[in-house]
Amino acid sequence: MIVILSVILMVLSVSLGANCIGSFHRYENSNRVYLAKSIQTYYIPANSHVEGYIKADGNFSAYVMTKSELKKYKHGKGFKPIISWINVSYVELELDTLDETCYLVVRNEEEHIMLIHVEFEAK
Repeated sequence: MIVILSVILMVLSVSLGANCIGSFHRYENSNRVYLAKSIQTYYIPANSHVEGYIKADGNFSAYVMTKSELKKYKHGKGFKPIISWINVSYVELELDTLDETCYLVVRNEEEHIMLIHVEFEAK
């Protein structure tokens, strides 16, 4: 039973582009296609140190926010991110999360499909 559960978790981690070992999370997202104005959300565990980068050939915005702020963002309401980068083509990530789960939201700001590379570790 434990072996089956471990295999299921491993398959889910690989299919989501995340490697999770204990409290260590690594996202390797080589050139994911983002539709125009679309977003991708990445989980960041509570009390983590995050290091990595986001890069693209066009402009994107990135936000780190709590779950409650993410809900506001998705519903088009005013939200307050912990940190944000607006209309950039490269971001160096280095931050510490709070005592609650956070999310990295990456939004394609272009009017066309764009490849965005997201890679970071949270430990």
